[in-house]
Amino acid sequence: MTAVQLKRAGFAVNGFIQFSLGGGTEARSQFGRQTIDAVEDENSVVFTRQQQAAFDELRSAIEHGLAAPVGHHQPVDPITQLNQLAQLHRSGALTDVEFAHAKQALLGQMR
Repeated sequence: MTAVQLKRAGFAVNGFIQFSLGGGTEARSQFGRQTIDAVEDENSVVFTRQQQAAFDELRSAIEHGLAAPVGHHQPVDPITQLNQLAQLHRSGALTDVEFAHAKQALLGQMR
C-alpha cells in the first residue's frame, strides 16, 4: 500500500476510505461523484456517518505505518490484521462483501 485517503461522511452523504497500491491504476472521479464511484472501486470502502470514528482510526493507523522508515516499523502479524478486519466487520463498519474482499487481499499478501 502506498497511500490512503479518506472522504468524511456528511449529513446526507456517505464517506469512503480509498487505498492506493503500488503499480495500481487509480480512476479519477468527477466532482460530486466521488462517493458514487467509490462504491464500484475495489480499493475503496464506503461508510456511514455513524462509522466515521472507526475509519478515522483506521486511516491514522495506516498513515502511521506508511510514515515509518522502511525497515524500522514493526511487522504486523497477519492474525492481528485479520482480527482487526473481523472487529470492523462485527461493528458494522464493513459489510460481508467488503470484509470478504479485504480478507482475500490480506491473504493474498501472505503468499
